[in-house]
Amino acid sequence: MKAEENQVITFLRNPTTQFIIPVYQRNYDWKEEHCKQLLDDIINIASDTTISAHFIGSIIYRNEKLSTTNTLTEFVIIDGQQRITTLTLIYIALYRLCTKEKVNQKSTIESFLFNTNSNSKTEKLKLRPTENNDEAIKSLLEENTTEKGDDTSNIIKNFNYFQENITVDSYEKVIEGLDKLWFVEIRLGKEDDPQRIFESMNSTGLDLSQADLIRNYILMRLPPEKQNELYTNYWLPIEENTRDTKDNKNPSKTSDFIRDYLIYQNESIPNKDKVYSEFKKKFPFVNGKIENIEENLTEIKDLSEYYKKILNPEKETDTDIRIHLEYIKEIEITVSYPFLMKVYSDYGAKNIDKNIFIGVLELMQSFCIRRAIIGLPTNALNKIFASLCSKIKQVKQDSYIDSLERTLLLPTGTWKFPRNEEIIESIKSKDMYNSNNIKYILKRIEYHEQKEKVQIDNNITVEHIFPQTTTNTGWIEDLGEDICKQIKEQRIHTIGNLTLTGNNPELGNNTFAKKKDIYTDSSFSITRNITKNEKWGIEEIEQRCEYLTSIFLQVWECPDRNRESNTGEINIFEAEDPTSKKIEYINLLGTQIRDNNFTKMYTQVIQKLMELDFGGLDNLLPKIKLFHEQGTKPYSTITIEKKQYYLFTGGNNKQKFDNIKITLKALELQDGCFVKYSDEKDAEDLFSKND
Repeated sequence: MKAEENQVITFLRNPTTQFIIPVYQRNYDWKEEHCKQLLDDIINIASDTTISAHFIGSIIYRNEKLSTTNTLTEFVIIDGQQRITTLTLIYIALYRLCTKEKVNQKSTIESFLFNTNSNSKTEKLKLRPTENNDEAIKSLLEENTTEKGDDTSNIIKNFNYFQENITVDSYEKVIEGLDKLWFVEIRLGKEDDPQRIFESMNSTGLDLSQADLIRNYILMRLPPEKQNELYTNYWLPIEENTRDTKDNKNPSKTSDFIRDYLIYQNESIPNKDKVYSEFKKKFPFVNGKIENIEENLTEIKDLSEYYKKILNPEKETDTDIRIHLEYIKEIEITVSYPFLMKVYSDYGAKNIDKNIFIGVLELMQSFCIRRAIIGLPTNALNKIFASLCSKIKQVKQDSYIDSLERTLLLPTGTWKFPRNEEIIESIKSKDMYNSNNIKYILKRIEYHEQKEKVQIDNNITVEHIFPQTTTNTGWIEDLGEDICKQIKEQRIHTIGNLTLTGNNPELGNNTFAKKKDIYTDSSFSITRNITKNEKWGIEEIEQRCEYLTSIFLQVWECPDRNRESNTGEINIFEAEDPTSKKIEYINLLGTQIRDNNFTKMYTQVIQKLMELDFGGLDNLLPKIKLFHEQGTKPYSTITIEKKQYYLFTGGNNKQKFDNIKITLKALELQDGCFVKYSDEKDAEDLFSKND
């Protein structure tokens, strides 16, 4: 590796070089604000006679090979493509200006854009960007009146910015400023590992996504032909599938998708800034290559096809499925995506039928909306859905829904599936107006009441029947000051006082009588029903709350908790003393843990429980005899968060049961663990009961 300072114009003007942007590089992502900053810097340094050199960072490249004609040296850009591409756009804007205004320096500007000594079309252009930007660059250089290119590329947008802001008046200043730009030129030799150097250059906070780093990791060490093959057949489709077409600010969700894929595969949740490092651990380089990379990329690409429909429900052709995908996206259950894309793939592979798939989608919505109503923390959902990923790998079609319901109904505390009585009690006084999901909830209730669905778009708003402001509106005259005060303090934002309307400005703070006249013509049944009332006070709000809650419980059902089971399982808190009993298995959160050796079974249970919420349970460790250091008595090794801990495994079965109960209580999972006893006696316990 050789590093030295160099002038930008010297580097770009070299008549025997061509700059190649390899396919593993990220897309050209500079926005207008970046271009403005660069152009401002260029003009400012031109005007400042005290500045002779202005550094713009580094450019890393290597000589990949000589072209077949041996006339050019190809510089494959490892890092710095954003700067080189942007500088090229500035020179194209100058070139266009020279042509239009007949400025004499056109031939000089050409030397930064074309290899004038080459007759080959491929070699003539100085810059060869990735395929999605290549057409746009060529179009600009050919001075087409209608520029072409990928709609997601910033090439055309940024060129238009430079063309608008580089004028005849500023032309000379821009030339002077460009002449003062310097950079650190880093040229790699054959012995240098470009991937390792790339990582070190981009480990200090530069704006590269986790997906960018993963793409480079997969492709960078491969020969150019293999790079193009894997990029075209696998990575490019993955990037296209993981684009959210409705998110104008940040459409690319490839990093999120890879993270969700790893969650599904590993059943653990990497930090968003650790996705790249976790990907490398799962797919390490062995003997200079990633084993079975095409097979793994095939699986990832296949899953991305389902992820595409999760992000963009309109791409699902089945109307019934699409509606539920739209609901899930509307209430932003993004933490469910690892679980959902696996269920989706099971449906695509015909491992489950449409009814089961829709049943899962409905169950997910019920689970999440009910939890939101009673105010359970959303951060627990990450681990819940990650645990469900392992669950669905073990079930067959005929028990798919039953198994998931059973798993979700077991836990209590922050993991629980709220029951009807909890919903009824909570919704009476809950501030629903300031909930993120209120429009979705009212819409689903409306759709449940009407066979013919009325389109509810962004123009439809949530209306307070009793208004938030009652000054000079007649409400105090109708109800009295005390009643109005009680409603404002206790019921103003409750679901009983809310409805849907497309006439919010017209309704305003009008009296109930005037509002009724408008409600009569509403397209929504839940709004028209309000007109049956003569007045709108506390009693009417409470009655409507009961009415809407009854529909809520039908739309977002809770599975029957008391279904009969012949499994013989007993909640561990209700189970008999296990001394001398043979334990067939332990059912932890719906997953059976079996082993002929109960100590091994016990170790697995503690390990899984600790993995659920490790970090906040340090004070629990000594209580269950889990230590950082191994002692002299019997211990089992447990790995949690990549650190080793040692669980004391002496003592009898009752002591081990007690430790499981202590851990379950700490996690508020008292209903999450069941025991199945066998008729046989446990020989192991007979030996250990006096330890």
